[in-house]
Amino acid sequence: VSEIPETNKLLLEFASHGAAKSLEMGAAAAEANKDKLLSMVQKHLSDAEIYMLCLSSGGGSGAGSFNTLVDVLSATEKPIVVMMILPGHSDDVITKSNTIETLHTLTSMIKANKIANAFIIDNTRVNELYKNTSVIDLFDIANKVVVEPIDAFNKLSMMPSATKGI
Repeated sequence: VSEIPETNKLLLEFASHGAAKSLEMGAAAAEANKDKLLSMVQKHLSDAEIYMLCLSSGGGSGAGSFNTLVDVLSATEKPIVVMMILPGHSDDVITKSNTIETLHTLTSMIKANKIANAFIIDNTRVNELYKNTSVIDLFDIANKVVVEPIDAFNKLSMMPSATKGI
């Protein structure tokens, strides 16, 4: 896992501690900062071939800003891939309700061809697979389980081959 340089981070000064699981507050923060978001994309990500948008499906900040972030990235006319993290089984009702709404938004965007592909990561399943792992180690292991297959796919798909998928 590499560290993201501070110059590539944008703090949206909208609420003191995130959006407090409010999709509306997350959406308002992203909309109020849409120009800053677009500027960051143009400044730091203009040479990207695709954009991978990673977000939690149940919180207010990530899920709430989802529509706006897709709109900002769509303006570049480059493919967008979404990695959405589902809540764990012990998460509260608000988080699970937000997830249902965010999944509906995701499927609508896929149908409208705004999103090229999506990965859904099930936190409950990851926790079940690694239930004997300490909480401290679980995040590192979960990140590897999710990222390593994507990294391997990227590396393999870039290799010369006599055959190519359609």
